[in-house]
Parts: sequence; structure tokens; C-alpha cells
Amino acid sequence: LAYAAFYGDVEHKVTPVKSGYHVTLTYNLYLPNDVTLDATVSVLRESTEGELREILQELLDDLTFLPKEGSLGFSLKYQYPV
Repeated sequence: LAYAAFYGDVEHKVTPVKSGYHVTLTYNLYLPNDVTLDATVSVLRESTEGELREILQELLDDLTFLPKEGSLGFSLKYQYPV
């Protein structure tokens, strides 16, 4: 299983997948204007979290996805402007 992550302010190109699977997870981070947070607090709207859980569960329930098992990893590291 391979993955790539791109910053939103950087141009990137994804070439066709010749074998295996290509799963894309796209997200945008927003902070309401009336909310002040310190750096240790994260915010995820319940509706967004539910949608993400549902989509990932459908993918994981698909027996053709990772038929020989594997791992999924998500690493978020960026200094987002707030």
C-alpha cells in the first residue's frame, strides 16, 4: 500500500494506476470565525466525521480492497493558517 499527501497550495499530478487501487481522501479544514482554540485542540464537525466513517467503512467492507490485507495510515502535518 502506497500513499501520497499533497499540500493545498502546491501543484501536483497523479498519474494513472496501472495495477492495484487508487483511493483518494480529500478534505478541507475550516475554523468558524467565532471559535478560538489553542494548538492542542482539534475540531471535526459530527456530520463530516460521520461521512468519513461511512465512506471508510464501505471501503473496508469491500472484499476486493486489500484482499491480501494491508494497512492504512493517515499523517497530518502542516502549519495551517488560522
